[in-house]
Amino acid sequence: MWLEIRTLFDEIVGADSVSGFVTEQLFEFIIRFSIQSIGNTVQALLWPVMVIQWSPQMGWIVLIAMYFVFSRLLKAPLERWLFRDEPGEEEGGRSAE
Repeated sequence: MWLEIRTLFDEIVGADSVSGFVTEQLFEFIIRFSIQSIGNTVQALLWPVMVIQWSPQMGWIVLIAMYFVFSRLLKAPLERWLFRDEPGEEEGGRSAE
């Protein structure tokens, strides 16, 4: 905590102006946010690999079971919940667009 306060104080003192400080902080936030977003995307794409590395035989079984559970039990309720306000929705499912 002390290091964060000291770093912020040093940045405020070292800034040429208020707008320079705000611009620098905004730029750092955008860069940090972008890097975290890319990291989260990579983790979201690679989680099946982690499951398979956990146990090669059981990992495949778990992934296949999760696919069937999602496609048979969870997909329709999630689509109804997420797309309930979408125009063009018909009774019995989403419209073909």
